[in-house]
Amino acid sequence: MGKSRVGFDLVVHHFNQGQTPEEIVRAYDTLKLVDVYGAIAYYLRHKEAMDACLKQWNEEAETRREEHEAKHPPISRAELLKRREAAEIAHAPARD
Repeated sequence: MGKSRVGFDLVVHHFNQGQTPEEIVRAYDTLKLVDVYGAIAYYLRHKEAMDACLKQWNEEAETRREEHEAKHPPISRAELLKRREAAEIAHAPARD
């Protein structure tokens, strides 16, 4: 939206959750109120088509997430701590 990294889909999500444009702008300080109103107005004018697009975007995002997790399974906190400890030992200065 504008020069913000906050996407149309996120604004619409918050709007559909009952937040006002003013609340959305307070949550994302890079947004401008006029842009949020514009996005909501566009969404409401094209609600059926936009809902279909948003559904497709969500489905595609879920597919990408599943593919990523299949290639890169989540790592437990314990495993991350173990890896950090091993890296610290490997990079520790040699003791004489």
